[in-house]
Amino acid sequence: MHDKNQNMIRIIEPQQSQAKQRAARQVEWLLDQCQREPARSLPALGFRLETDGVVFAYTGDTGPTHDVEKLARGADLLLSEATWQDREDLLPFHLSARQAAIHAREAGVGGLVLTHIWPTLDTDVSRAQAAEEYHGPLDVAVEGASFEVDR
Repeated sequence: MHDKNQNMIRIIEPQQSQAKQRAARQVEWLLDQCQREPARSLPALGFRLETDGVVFAYTGDTGPTHDVEKLARGADLLLSEATWQDREDLLPFHLSARQAAIHAREAGVGGLVLTHIWPTLDTDVSRAQAAEEYHGPLDVAVEGASFEVDR
């Protein structure tokens, strides 16, 4: 069911058997626009998934905006694009690792995973820059990685 007013999509797993019925969980998806700054830029999308009291937030390509903090507020895990490292001429449609970490800190997330790091950049540098701003669990996404959220 889609509620246009709240941008909320609620997905409920079908109940086909008793075993599946016990395993069925309601997952709430929040699809939200993270308005890039300056406002004339194209909007970016972020996702917030909630189930059984666990919250996962994900930013697509975005720039620094407080909308990321609203999307990720209190999330157990934030998967954030962190394309750049510190420089003075950052483009407004991607985050640096430091900016992603600042948003994670301000949103009060339980863990941060950096992704979408520019391929020629050293991920250890991105992690170090993020760690200067965010002091919780911090990882860099790699192909095939999985992360568990304990509650």
